[in-house]
Amino acid sequence: MNRFATPMGPAIAALTAALTRVPAKGPLLIHTDLMQLGMPDGATNRLAIAEGWLRIFQEAAPGRAVLIPTFNYDFTGTRLYDPAATPGQVGTLSVHCAQHHSQRRTLTPIFNFCVFGDDGFPRAPVAQPFSTASAFGRLFDRDGVILFLGAGMIANTFVHFVETAADIGYRYLKPFPGHVVDGGRHLPVDFAFPVRPRTPGAVAYGDLGEAELRAAGLLTDFDIGLTRGMAVSARAYHDRMRQRLAGDELCLLTPAARAITTELYQRYGRPLTLAMLEVS
Repeated sequence: MNRFATPMGPAIAALTAALTRVPAKGPLLIHTDLMQLGMPDGATNRLAIAEGWLRIFQEAAPGRAVLIPTFNYDFTGTRLYDPAATPGQVGTLSVHCAQHHSQRRTLTPIFNFCVFGDDGFPRAPVAQPFSTASAFGRLFDRDGVILFLGAGMIANTFVHFVETAADIGYRYLKPFPGHVVDGGRHLPVDFAFPVRPRTPGAVAYGDLGEAELRAAGLLTDFDIGLTRGMAVSARAYHDRMRQRLAGDELCLLTPAARAITTELYQRYGRPLTLAMLEVS
């Protein structure tokens, strides 16, 4: 037997059981590292491996939307996003979904997803990707779950939705107007998102609350495939991190980044703004 093989039945059962332990019944946002998860039984190439895991995710959560990140950061330079031609840049499954399931891909630049199993996430572009109107906002509103399968908590892009809701001062909104391709049409989009300062070392993240969530019983750990998985309610994560940020705005940063950001606050004031740091 291939030592990298993962039987599909047990993988579905493991994920199904884990989801019953998370007090949230909405959509799933899944961060993966397929190299860590292994090869679903019968899969002999990259296409079959990716499709096998997509099947596992959907069968473990029938009737629930499954969101796979297909992020691509080139829009800041090209100012053009074409879901059928812009590759995913955040892992093997991201690349696969962008290439083979582009019709499911949302039209928001940079922070886009392929959505399986539910049409409750409109494809239309969102001008600010961490706003309440974004896919992250819908995940929160619809009682969603964030899953890490072979990936660590550092992959948790949902944290930027939390930061935006908390009105943190160490990122600032920067406009990137451009165009999105939809059905051959180039649609203008006034896109903007909260960027980190260009100062080297500023705004680098620590564990994003993993240890605290586990200690509080809010993080579900489980075995899946050849690795470990983690699951957390999007609302529970949001509420816990909002509480932490209210008491210490820099709590998610590494000690070194915290020191640099504190110095920026002392030099420029808080919140940091585009006019302070990039417009002379």
